[in-house]
Amino acid sequence: MTVSVTYGSAHTFRSITSDLSFSDVENEIRKINNFINSFDSSFNNKIEFSTDYSTAKVRDRTLEDELLDITNDYSATIYLLSEIERVIGENKSYLDTESMIYKIKSNDTFNIPNNYVYTLDKSWLTIDKIYHVYSYSDVCNINSYKFGCNKNNVNHEEFTKNAIDVYEHIQFNEVFLPKLATIKRGDLSHYLFEFSHALNVLNQAYFIISSDDNKNEEDLVKISELSHQLGRTLACTPQAKNKPHFDFYNYNRPISSKDRNGNEKITYPKEQINCEYHLKLNFNDKNIKLPDDYNRAYFGLKYCDITKKKYIKLAYIGEHWPPEVGGKKRN
Repeated sequence: MTVSVTYGSAHTFRSITSDLSFSDVENEIRKINNFINSFDSSFNNKIEFSTDYSTAKVRDRTLEDELLDITNDYSATIYLLSEIERVIGENKSYLDTESMIYKIKSNDTFNIPNNYVYTLDKSWLTIDKIYHVYSYSDVCNINSYKFGCNKNNVNHEEFTKNAIDVYEHIQFNEVFLPKLATIKRGDLSHYLFEFSHALNVLNQAYFIISSDDNKNEEDLVKISELSHQLGRTLACTPQAKNKPHFDFYNYNRPISSKDRNGNEKITYPKEQINCEYHLKLNFNDKNIKLPDDYNRAYFGLKYCDITKKKYIKLAYIGEHWPPEVGGKKRN
């Protein structure tokens, strides 16, 4: 599922002007390379550059014009253009600059993919700044903001389906959907932004948590600090007792077998994960603190010795653990 497409065009390169040096341009190319590489971990967010990024005119100037003025050498200009082309690589679109502008201006509030624009510095002409991104984190943030704005997500099934697509760096448990029914003090319509903030924090925490199985406590501090950077500070703590465990599919350890017709079949074993860590979701979308029945986002941190990476395993968003049974807490 494509959640967003970030477009690069002739407007992206507006900051490359004749007052720059050759080395300045090389630095800009490195910035482009780093930006493109930041998308390597994503399947759902893409970046594309227009077919005419170097030849389309912006205020009567093309990228080729600017580079020729900088180098005063056609061979050097060709070299810089070839370096940009090499960095862009397979991220070349079939769209030209004007077609990209049309797509971005046709953004749909409720439907994906979201369309954004990438710029090195100066904004695209005629495009609202809300659609400008400078980093992969910006892409995640705007995706999350639009998720929170989508009133269709008050439906539990829509919320779950869209959350799995938008917050792709989180591994969701099968109970996530049914557990939404345990939300306290209202329903999803009261918490779209609060919950989308929590999901955005966990989604982007994937990139900052350690790869050390013995540093989960330090990672909780990082996650809470990230929540402050992205919006409201969320306390991130372990469970004192009655620690919840949930079964997750272990996608890093596929099991290959053959069916009765001799066709290969891939299955994944389940592993039980301690999901005692939780974000405390103490407010609703009106910025009102709940008096007692706080909601929680329960998750685990699990290191994989195959990928050498620690993963965030989200059990559910809903009631405080342990669940209430007959009005009483279950021991």
